[in-house]
Amino acid sequence: MEIAISDLQFSQLFLSEDKIKRVENWLTSETFKEAPVTIRWFPWSETPVLLDGHTRVFVASQKGITRVPVLWDDTELEAELEQLYQACAAWCNDQGIHSVSDFSTRILSQAQYEIDWIGRCQSYLAKLA
Repeated sequence: MEIAISDLQFSQLFLSEDKIKRVENWLTSETFKEAPVTIRWFPWSETPVLLDGHTRVFVASQKGITRVPVLWDDTELEAELEQLYQACAAWCNDQGIHSVSDFSTRILSQAQYEIDWIGRCQSYLAKLA
């Protein structure tokens, strides 16, 4: 199954420059079929939420790909993890990340990505505990 990139709700504020470079080396419309992105429909979201694959979606878009293969996640989530995804989607909306092109100004070094994004998510989860 495929979905239009424009139909996705993003749940990540930044991309890692290092990861983008790695993905650029292997991603094509053919290789993408072997690495679908993970999406989920939440009751609080009007569109499917991209859980995993933001970098692949960004690189695909840069290569002119407009539809991406998806894997629907319907596993039961812990309440804290669902709250994190809801917060992440809200952060994206608050910071104006509505299109994959919005990531072009949100690319960080791996070290800064870990501080700004991974750290933010870990801090949020720690507050829920």
